[in-house]
Amino acid sequence: MRKSIQLITLLILAGSMMTSCVSSKKFKELEAAKMSVETALSQAKSEITNLTTEKETLITEKSGLEGQVKQIQSDLAGVQKEIASVKEQVTAAQKMVSEKEAEITRVRGVVSSAFNDIRTSGLSVRQEGDMIYVSMAEPLLFKSGSARVNKSGKAILERLSSAINSNAGMTVLVEGHTDDKKIRGGSFNSNWDLSTARSVAVVRQLAKNGVSPSKMIAAGRGEYDPVAGNDTPESRKMNRRVEFALIPKVGTLYNQF
Repeated sequence: MRKSIQLITLLILAGSMMTSCVSSKKFKELEAAKMSVETALSQAKSEITNLTTEKETLITEKSGLEGQVKQIQSDLAGVQKEIASVKEQVTAAQKMVSEKEAEITRVRGVVSSAFNDIRTSGLSVRQEGDMIYVSMAEPLLFKSGSARVNKSGKAILERLSSAINSNAGMTVLVEGHTDDKKIRGGSFNSNWDLSTARSVAVVRQLAKNGVSPSKMIAAGRGEYDPVAGNDTPESRKMNRRVEFALIPKVGTLYNQF
């Protein structure tokens, strides 16, 4: 009997001890799990804080980028407006250049047609840039050494006057030219004097024909602007001439730019 009681007592003590061991182990496991959860929670909170900061930074950057986009769009609109304005100016300039070229071609045609039925050498019409040049050899206008316009010269200048008067606003530069042979005796001291006197005589004749004196310029170049060498009679003959530079009123087209 006594042995039975002792055995029961031992069993009770062993069970008690076993229960105590199981509870302690479970507690440690729970405590470890708790610490793990707390660590994960702390990490999550830290990550939330970081993400919140990153979000605020991105919002700020987004706002800045939106402002930059608006500025770029505004700048682009300004550039496009400027490009459109330049295109309009280029178109207008091209139109004016075309009109200028057409006007010069028209004037050249009018001047050339004024001499169509004249069959003589020493008279030519050419275009250089914005100007029309008419060249007349000495025999067409003057006797040798003279500054008085001859009869045939007056007839030719009448035709030129009509062409000039049909083009309002045209400016006329008249230049007298000679060869390099020195003048001996006569009414003029030098070729320069002779060339100047001839250009003045021509301008006066044009004025008699109705060309406005305010639109004409007379100049003498003497022997200093030859078109050929002065080493042969033929080349000297080419240099003795009167040239007319006819300047149509087209220069004002460029004043708008």
